[in-house]
Amino acid sequence: MFDNILTHADTILTAVGAVVIAASLITSGTPTPDPNTALGKVYRAVELLALVFGKAKDRGPQG
Repeated sequence: MFDNILTHADTILTAVGAVVIAASLITSGTPTPDPNTALGKVYRAVELLALVFGKAKDRGPQG
């Protein structure tokens, strides 16, 4: 099994990178929905795939 992972490491890394990039594009281009809704829970999963942790997307006060 480990040999199989090493053999296909470039393909695995490419796929993981593509998922992170796609999720990052989704989270950066959409407003954050209410976390108590179904869409909010799906959005949270997409944020985790995009490696968005904590308050990385929060913005300062609007003035």
